[in-house]
Amino acid sequence: MKNSFVPIIVVLVILSSIFSCSEFPERTNLSLQFELSTDSISFDTLNSTFGTTTQKFRIINPNNESIELENIFLGSGSSTYFRLNVDGVPCQSVKGLELKGNDSIFVFVEATFPDFNLDSVCFQLDSVVITCSSSIQSVKLLSWTQDVILKTGAISSGEVWNSKKPYLVLDSIEIPFNEILTIKEGVKVLFHESAFMKVLGKLKVEGTVDRPVYFQGDRFDQTADGKDYEHEPGQWSGLQFYPFSQESEINYAIIKNAIYGIMVLGSIDSNELPKLKITNSIIKNHSYAGIVSFGAEIDCSNSFFSNSEVCLLLYVNGKYNFNHITVNNNYGYKVRSLGAVHISNYFQWDSIQINGEFEALNFSNSIIYGNIENELSFGFYEGSSFQVNLDHCLLKMKDENMNPTILGTKLILNEEPLLVNFGTHNLMYPDTLSPFIDKGKMDVAEQFPFDLEGNIRLADGLPDLGALEFQK
Repeated sequence: MKNSFVPIIVVLVILSSIFSCSEFPERTNLSLQFELSTDSISFDTLNSTFGTTTQKFRIINPNNESIELENIFLGSGSSTYFRLNVDGVPCQSVKGLELKGNDSIFVFVEATFPDFNLDSVCFQLDSVVITCSSSIQSVKLLSWTQDVILKTGAISSGEVWNSKKPYLVLDSIEIPFNEILTIKEGVKVLFHESAFMKVLGKLKVEGTVDRPVYFQGDRFDQTADGKDYEHEPGQWSGLQFYPFSQESEINYAIIKNAIYGIMVLGSIDSNELPKLKITNSIIKNHSYAGIVSFGAEIDCSNSFFSNSEVCLLLYVNGKYNFNHITVNNNYGYKVRSLGAVHISNYFQWDSIQINGEFEALNFSNSIIYGNIENELSFGFYEGSSFQVNLDHCLLKMKDENMNPTILGTKLILNEEPLLVNFGTHNLMYPDTLSPFIDKGKMDVAEQFPFDLEGNIRLADGLPDLGALEFQK
């Protein structure tokens, strides 16, 4: 739908003669002027009906004498969606404000936009105008806003999400037992602060290489300290898969900026574990873990993990197969004590300890790397052990002789992978000198003939390790 609603009310010319100087105290020097700390404020894409973060600018008097600010107001007047707070006073305008010599005041700006009933993103313009007898200046205000489909509670039977508008989960959304939620290619699912998706039935994500499905927080502007929400972890709670949930499938998804991207809660005392298949996906920027599993059957291939406190956190029991994955963890928000991949056959919460036994732990044609010494770490309860199968993998691990038993075939240990960061999603690509080029196992690659970006990995008969095949 063509964006036909673009309210632009900009103050271009304001004649100073319309303001009566007689309303203000007499001044001996009418030529004094003020300065502004910026000439524009931009709010990134916001969701309709939700307020922006608060931004600010300063009005500065560089002179020794006081200046009378005749008027500070929003150019759109009462029709604006923006709000002001001038020197601690909420308002749409303020008159007759004295600004002492060599002093400044703060002007805070925020906004809330209604639902404009548009599929596309539209932009909103306004300005904060400041006048005195000798000077008229303005700060331009620009914000992008988009309408959303609000979701909460349980889905309807057989529900399919395919709208051009993003879906916004306010607190939680539930897929009931025996129900299926299908999310089509190109859909964006946004989560408000602490919101999550609870899967008791089946989640089916049908993204494509050109139009992946996004799961992320609902903020696109900046935090109060100037960081982009686009890369900020911990904004929402994550996707939760519960015991007896059916065989969910996630294909071509980008899951980012949550506390945990995916949490799977298996039934410890049952052989019926939740099943999840993840293919061609990017899971990154999580404050706790990209995937945390307490017992599950997970098959994951052609996927990329990065920048989380732990990328893969596998507890207690389950059956896990990871093929052609790239794990490159450089999480910088806290000092990490666990590897990018951490595997433990027990979980302890306060005085309660739950022990288990893994059915399978397999990694093939994969990369596990990061910025600490041991990016594959383990936990095990006293007297126990388990086996990890690493077949044709590049691995950063200093302590090789440890419990559990590692069965390694053609491993590349502690070599810098020489990954290059570029592209739309900041993926880590092989470089010309990367040591894992042509080091993959052919019969594994034949099961996954195309890489994460749809490039064929069998053309030269020598597949690379990881989610992305080197492109000459």
